[in-house]
Amino acid sequence: MADRWIVMLLLFLSPFLGLAQETSGALTGRVTTTTEEGIAGATVTAVHTPSGTRYALSTDGDGRYTINNMRIGGPYTVTTSMVGMQDDIRSDIFIRLGGAQQLDFVLGADAQALDEVTITARVAGQRADTYGAGQNISREQVQGMPTASRSVTDITRLTAQGSRANSFGGTHVRHNNGTIDGASNNDASGFAP
Repeated sequence: MADRWIVMLLLFLSPFLGLAQETSGALTGRVTTTTEEGIAGATVTAVHTPSGTRYALSTDGDGRYTINNMRIGGPYTVTTSMVGMQDDIRSDIFIRLGGAQQLDFVLGADAQALDEVTITARVAGQRADTYGAGQNISREQVQGMPTASRSVTDITRLTAQGSRANSFGGTHVRHNNGTIDGASNNDASGFAP
């Protein structure tokens, strides 16, 4: 009878034993401006210094963040950044087991003068191999290529998008525009294998 009571007691306590298996901690807080307004989209990065493990996320619309399942202990270096604002870096942060460490950040404006950037481009003439699935096969390639059947399919094998049946880009052969020396060659009877 005593064995039965021990088994019943163990079954009753088993859910509580599972709760004692917590192995991580959390970091939570809020990122604000100097006027205490929440900053949405700020990046919070925590690095566990001994192992190099990195945790990163962005703040929500109110500037709040929570990083869960972090290694316990430390030290951590936590950096908060946002474009146009000064970074806030904290060192020697330690994470508690099963608890959330509160860490708030305040970011100030970062006024920097940017140098002028000039972008220039040169427009080249259109070529068949500069857009889409086109391919330009040169006279030298045609003359130097062995052909077993003296068919255009021997030449079009140079095109990576083509198949053995001269279907290019997954489109049926009748829907492709094949040209030889600039003349359209779309007839299926001479082009098909």
